[in-house]
Formats: sequence, C-alpha cells, structure tokens
Amino acid sequence: MIQQNISNLVSLWNTMSQPFNGCGQTPYFQYQYLEEHVWPNRICFTSDITAQGLKRLTTFLKDKQTPFTIPYWDVYQSESETLLKDAGFIPKNEQYAMVLKLSKSEIKKSPLSFLKVETRENAALWSHLFFRAFNYQIHPDLIYTSRESVQSFIVYTNEDPVGTVMYYQTGSVAGIHALGILPEKRRNGFAESIMYWILDYATLHNATHATLQASIMGMHLYEKLGFNKQFRIQNFITG
Repeated sequence: MIQQNISNLVSLWNTMSQPFNGCGQTPYFQYQYLEEHVWPNRICFTSDITAQGLKRLTTFLKDKQTPFTIPYWDVYQSESETLLKDAGFIPKNEQYAMVLKLSKSEIKKSPLSFLKVETRENAALWSHLFFRAFNYQIHPDLIYTSRESVQSFIVYTNEDPVGTVMYYQTGSVAGIHALGILPEKRRNGFAESIMYWILDYATLHNATHATLQASIMGMHLYEKLGFNKQFRIQNFITG
C-alpha cells in the first residue's frame, strides 16, 4: 500500500493541475506548476534521488520564480535526502503517510453536516476556510474545476462552518486530504467526527483502504482511529 498512498497523493495534484496545463514530467521527476498559485507546485521524484536527477532538477528550476515543495518519500533506505540538503534545499516540515484497512461498519449519524462544493461561490468559501485553517491557499478555481473528480466538503455544526475536508479516490483507495479546523473551533472533537464521517463515505464508495498524510501533531488522532504509519515524508522547499 506504500505506492498506492504515494500515487493517490500525486494523482490528486495532477488532477487539480491538469485543467490549467500545470503538469509535466522528466525522466527523473513529475511536477505540478501553476505560476500564479502557491499550491500545489510540487516536484516529486519518480525513483530514488541521484546526482543526475538533482542536476536535472537544478536546471529545471533556473527559470522558475514560484517556490516549489519537494516531498522526499523515505522508502528507499538510502538517506538520499542528504543530496537535497547539500544542494541548498530547505527542510520545511515532516509528515507521515498512514493507511487504514476499511471494513463494513454501521453508518454513524454525524453531529456535523457536510456541504459538497458544486458552485463557484462554495469553492470560494471552501478556499477561505482552508486558508484560515492552514494559512496558505488552495485557489477556488482549482477546487471548482476539479469538483467532478475531487470531492471537497465544507463542514458545519448547525449553520456555523468549522472546517474543510477533501476526498479523492483512486481505484479502491480513498485519499483523505485537506482536513482543517478553524482555529477558534479546535479542541471540540470536530476532526474526529469528520474522520468518522469520511471513512463511512469511503466505505459507501467501495473503497478498501483509506490513506492520508499526517502532521506529527495529527498522528495521535489517526492512530486512535486505527491508521498505521507507512513511511516518513520530509518536505523541502526551494530557496
């Protein structure tokens, strides 16, 4: 399931970038590049990092003004991430890829309500709420344009928005992304309630596994729900 987790995440970035001609590939890496946006703007090596791949990366970046994030998947047991550090790329943060095998369960009634984004107005609201939760933007145009393939939800308690979540399924793998809670709504159990709902949603859509990428702070919740760690992701940024 390691490759399926990576593939779901990279496919999400590609799916949301393709309508804007923002995807490409070299023999060493894939990239998603939207010059006027801060997200996704990723460079993902398709195999372990080598000196040749790093040289091609440096050449690729010469005429790019927009910052990129370069995720290093710690699956090669080679410590090749040191090549990125030695080349001047800056460690940004760490995440952990996690997976859960889904089982048929009784659907639980959620105390929250979920509005699927289907209009430009709701895409703008989703983007605004996401920015408040994470302090960076996924542009509303990306949310709206990809709405048939990527399900983005605004989460409410009563009529009060509390956060966001995104669902993207590849085959039988349910990718859970962009789960964010507004700062003033945290510590109320909303993230856990969202997870129970989205896992039921995945089961209803015949997914067999759920994957996500957790911050160190968020790992405890996902482990509580039965997720297992797969590998570490170290994100680097261009200077």
